[in-house]
Amino acid sequence: MPTILVWGPQFVVAAHSERHVDLLGPWGAILGRRLLADFPELTARLAPRLHQAINGETLVAEDVAAQITRDGQVQSAWFDAVYTPVRDEAGVVAGVLICAVETTAEIRAERDRREAEAQFRSLADQLEVGIGMIDLQGAVTFANARLAQILDRSENALAGLDVMTLAAEEDREQNWMLMQRLLRRGEPFTIDKRVLRPDGSKVWVRSAVSPRRDADGHIVGALAAVIDLSGSKAAEEQLRGSEARFQTLANLAPDLLWSHTAQGIDWINRRWLDYTGQTEAEALGDGWLNAIHPEDREASARAGRRAEKTGEPIEHEHRIRRHDGQFRWFLVRAEPLRDERTGALRWFGAATDIHDHRAALEDLAASAESLRLALDIGGLAAWDWNMEADQVTWSDEHFRMLGYDLYGVEPSYEAWVQRLHGDDRADTEAALNSAMAGHHDFVREFRTEHPDGVVRWLSTRARFFYDESGTPLRMVGVMRDVTDQRGSDQTQKILLAELQRRTRNQLAVIRSIAARTAESAASVDDFLMHFGGRLDAYARADAALTRNPDVSLDLESLIRDEFLAAAGADDAQISGPSVKLSGQVAETVALVFHELVTNALKFGALAAAAGRVQVSWSLEPRDSGPVLVLDWRESGVPVLDPMPAHRGFGRRLIEEALPYELNARSELRFVPGGAHARFEFPLDAQLPRAPETDA
Repeated sequence: MPTILVWGPQFVVAAHSERHVDLLGPWGAILGRRLLADFPELTARLAPRLHQAINGETLVAEDVAAQITRDGQVQSAWFDAVYTPVRDEAGVVAGVLICAVETTAEIRAERDRREAEAQFRSLADQLEVGIGMIDLQGAVTFANARLAQILDRSENALAGLDVMTLAAEEDREQNWMLMQRLLRRGEPFTIDKRVLRPDGSKVWVRSAVSPRRDADGHIVGALAAVIDLSGSKAAEEQLRGSEARFQTLANLAPDLLWSHTAQGIDWINRRWLDYTGQTEAEALGDGWLNAIHPEDREASARAGRRAEKTGEPIEHEHRIRRHDGQFRWFLVRAEPLRDERTGALRWFGAATDIHDHRAALEDLAASAESLRLALDIGGLAAWDWNMEADQVTWSDEHFRMLGYDLYGVEPSYEAWVQRLHGDDRADTEAALNSAMAGHHDFVREFRTEHPDGVVRWLSTRARFFYDESGTPLRMVGVMRDVTDQRGSDQTQKILLAELQRRTRNQLAVIRSIAARTAESAASVDDFLMHFGGRLDAYARADAALTRNPDVSLDLESLIRDEFLAAAGADDAQISGPSVKLSGQVAETVALVFHELVTNALKFGALAAAAGRVQVSWSLEPRDSGPVLVLDWRESGVPVLDPMPAHRGFGRRLIEEALPYELNARSELRFVPGGAHARFEFPLDAQLPRAPETDA
């Protein structure tokens, strides 16, 4: 221990230790000299303390800096010095004993500790992982920048907070139980939980917590690595600090971490070793390159050399081999850190596994393509309106449906409104605003008008998304061109109206047939027989017309069907050119021939063994257009004399209904051999419609 004894008011050096001579160097020969007068450069530092000590006060000066000679070299050193008054035989303070204890090692250790703390914070603040420390009472003692970002609080605001108050109420009990087991028994744990932000919102995190121990192995708190599960961006981890704390932190991290200098890798974390299966010796230096995919090695080495030359951060992607031989994609980031004492650069890097993320992006791209294909096949257009940023995206079909060239206009609400038909614009915008305010889907059909004047009908369905306060954030929807469908719907309405009209008219005809049949029926059975036959004839004609797409019926087929239905055979001689009859004409002609065939079966040619029926027709040109001439002629029937006075349904149909409904000229006579009927009517004349009825 360097020791000096000075005596008297001049502070003459009366004695000193040998250790003092070794350390003083240029001031080594001081015995018998005045400490202040002969060494003025020491006056400023020593004079006040020497005067206090000579006045009887014992002083302690800590961490006093001095230049000393050690091993022949002048060096900086630090001492704690004790100034003790020394009394003479009379008990009067006559001198001062100066004893110095060198604290250079402690000072340098403290400086190294502060540098290590700075390195640790710098490293922690670069991590993608949030890092926090708590004491045995659960109070936060350290939080890095990432943890503060996750919790939406400043680092100072987190200091001293009870860590349990940061956990959401639904996860607090489980978190507390795990933390108690860790602090009492040293059991590390990992938990997925929700944490609270100052605005009351919650964010999911994964927290891996391990015990912190002192040099004696006692638990002094906990260290937590926190990952934000709601985000997809990875931040790099850069590690600095003391070896023990750095290793604890690095081995908790899920990323592959390392540091390297110009000589290569000089440190890696346990995660790298576990993942690659390399030993530490195999990975150090340039050995880590053996774990990189052969196709990526040169690019990775080149990125490292460029960064070393420029001092810029590294960021690139490459594949790293797993211990089972599988290669996975990693995002590699590294930041340089310059040593404050040596000025040398050291790089701290992190490799984040993005293999699943890349696969997810590829799957997302494939899903997007499938969605696009499905939309194209379904003829649907889609849009997405980010209302916060006022950004709109349209599918390709959306451009086409609105009459825009593909990507020829910036998608926007205004561009959509511009294409709305003038008559529909106000109502459509009002409906959209109403749906948005009412928190329900926007469902609407509206017209659009293209620049070339083309008008299209579009049907849309969209949904709004809101924040917790009810403010709309987003609108997503699809749109379909329904122009052709609306035309089909209109056609269906017309056809339905025509069906209703036709049904009413058919009911009117049936009612008329019933009334006429009742007038001439001799009994109920007679009425049912004749009414049923006439309905069948009418139904056959109507069914044939319904089956025929052009709503017309072949005359010959109609006549033969009546012979087959009534007589069971078509032995009649039937001849004439091909003629197509319209619906109303066919139904009336079918009834006429039903009456003629029925009468022939009862009283005429078809009831006599020698009876025959000949039916013929022709088309005769007239000034007003072609006229159909029909002739019914029976033979082999005894003469009916006199002419029947009774005018039944068939006779009235021929003599009264045909002239009215078909503008026909008709004649029915009973001559030797049987009945003879002749009637003619224009084929292309506009026939009067039967009056509509509500029956």
